[in-house]
Amino acid sequence: MSPSTFPLILFTLCLIFISHAPLPTSADLFKLYQVVCYESSISELINVTKCLKALEVNSRIPLAKSYAELSELIIKLALKNSTGVQDYLKILTKTNPSPAIKQCAVEDYTKIIQDYNSALTLLASSPQRAANILADAQVHSGLCKTALLKEPKSPAYLFRLIDYVLFFCNIAYKSISLISVM
Repeated sequence: MSPSTFPLILFTLCLIFISHAPLPTSADLFKLYQVVCYESSISELINVTKCLKALEVNSRIPLAKSYAELSELIIKLALKNSTGVQDYLKILTKTNPSPAIKQCAVEDYTKIIQDYNSALTLLASSPQRAANILADAQVHSGLCKTALLKEPKSPAYLFRLIDYVLFFCNIAYKSISLISVM
């Protein structure tokens, strides 16, 4: 074998190896929660950086090994945030007893929290039903927002809290939609 033949054989072997190596999937290149944020930014116009930061609050989210596990963690985070918002709204009704704030605190957020709990219960057995229930949570959040818009003295920061609920609904929905992908 001549000295010039060896590099050609080595190059050919490398090409054969590369052509038979499995292609990396998006889950191999990114952590699952990052895929969800990037996918959501395309379809829902969600800011990727804010999404990543919001999900990284829970240290278990970056370690999720499946979209089912990730979805459960996101829904639990959303549930925790919604419970906190409802508690705040209930306190606010004592100083600002407007009908809109009462509606949000008593009716809408109670339903949102129920929807998150139902979605958690159904996630393993029926991901599509869990996703549909998250859509219901979005509706209740929208009802709260509409009521507050009609109220002339609604504090502006309440809208950010409601938008945060919508954000988590969208992210959880996207995560659930990716369960069958893996």
